[in-house]
Amino acid sequence: MTTTNDWRCPGSIRVLGADASRADWLAHRRTGIGASEIASVLNVDGAYDTPYGIWAEKTSAEAPEESDDELLRMGRDIEDVVAARFAEQTGIVVRRHGLARSRRFPHLLASVDRLTADGGVLECKVHTQWAKAGAEWADGRVPEKFWWQGQQQLLVTGRSHVWFAALVPGVGFWVERVEREANAQERIAYESEKFWRYVETGTAPPIDPLHTTDDELRARFPDVVAPESVAEAAIPEAFEALYSERDALQVEAKATKDRLAEIDKQIKAAIGDREYLAASGRPLFRWQSVTSSRLDTKALEAAHPDLVAEYRRPSVSRRLTPIKNALTTDKAA
Repeated sequence: MTTTNDWRCPGSIRVLGADASRADWLAHRRTGIGASEIASVLNVDGAYDTPYGIWAEKTSAEAPEESDDELLRMGRDIEDVVAARFAEQTGIVVRRHGLARSRRFPHLLASVDRLTADGGVLECKVHTQWAKAGAEWADGRVPEKFWWQGQQQLLVTGRSHVWFAALVPGVGFWVERVEREANAQERIAYESEKFWRYVETGTAPPIDPLHTTDDELRARFPDVVAPESVAEAAIPEAFEALYSERDALQVEAKATKDRLAEIDKQIKAAIGDREYLAASGRPLFRWQSVTSSRLDTKALEAAHPDLVAEYRRPSVSRRLTPIKNALTTDKAA
């Protein structure tokens, strides 16, 4: 019996070949939402960025760049190995494809690692043994952010299922198949279209206090609009409750810090001029000598004031401080 290989991608057009340069790929990625970015747009737990972070990247006037840490480099280098292992284990032929753009939703992109001859796509993953995702694969679970990535790849390409092949070097190799999920793809279509309008209009997406990060808050609100300006809480009772909770946590944190300091003093006194403290022959604590080299800025400024002034740069930051006794103040005053 002869089986016909299925390489069709009826839902998309190919905008870049598999051998396109990384510079071209980065430039095209600015023209839409990639499958690896959809988890961030949807605020999925474990996503590598926030909606604001993706929006800022798409709307930036600067040339696109991507950090290339060791793990990302390793993933690209070992992708061929993972794809070959998948083909060997499943008997399914694979081939490279490139960057695809959805015909129905032109703002959606998918750079699939491989097409599979059975009508699916293949997503290759490489993790260290310490990564949370590695433990999830070992438990037979597809990490949520990758699951959504696969659903967008299917929505864009029009293919029926996604294979995940995950390698944790020295630990294991896992293969999982995920089918197209209509409700998930409807959510991707709706939320991504709404998000892309923010990109097209240059309007930042609404802030989500439960999913925002310190980096996002610093980028959104780097400085006050005017000294002594005031934002009125939409729900006063909610922020009064946060004020009280924060105050109680600070008192608790101070008590914890003080107690830790007392415990550490007792331990150091017992160690004395030795390096370890043991109990019944079992090491419990280590108080080691650490040598560090620090710049004496006061001496440098005294010796070379002009040089220091030349390289001094102003730095603007914001500090959050509670107003002391705010809730005990008479509101009518």
